[in-house]
Amino acid sequence: MSMKRKSLNLLAGVIAITTMQFVLAIDADSGAGKAGGQAVAAEAVAKAAVEAANGVAKPEQIIVTGQMSERELRVATVRALEKIYQIYSRLNDDRLYDVVCEDDKRTGTLLGQVRCTPRFYNMLMRNYGEAINIPQSELQARKDELDRRLKLYVQQSQQLRDAVLEYNRLNQQLPVPTAAGN
Repeated sequence: MSMKRKSLNLLAGVIAITTMQFVLAIDADSGAGKAGGQAVAAEAVAKAAVEAANGVAKPEQIIVTGQMSERELRVATVRALEKIYQIYSRLNDDRLYDVVCEDDKRTGTLLGQVRCTPRFYNMLMRNYGEAINIPQSELQARKDELDRRLKLYVQQSQQLRDAVLEYNRLNQQLPVPTAAGN
């Protein structure tokens, strides 16, 4: 296996790990329903990136950036994730599997969060009322289809692959969240 391919495989593995860490860090204090939908979307992107990286070579490039504050870096990372979903949703031909990002500002706080969830998850929440009521077999079938679609579009679209790599580059710069008091 060439050095370039090994590097790409390693990068894909980091995408999978860091994507889930970032989603869990953002949603650590949110409700299970919304967090579950965002985790479904992020997990699917991570899986698609890993699969695509195993079969696609990326040309070398050098990106030079200035030093960003942690806040600026978090905002840029969220925007990069939104871009992934925007590109994917534009390529996707079944609107039920689009991923929609919305600003979610909690009452009583000035801090907002961006929630990105697949449309099918929102539909299931409307039909079943709470995440815990959604039959796991139905949710798993939808997640599997979302994974399949993301893998396909990541393999087909250089723009989507570039967006995933940019997200990963930014996400790797974020400090690892720690438990309060440590």
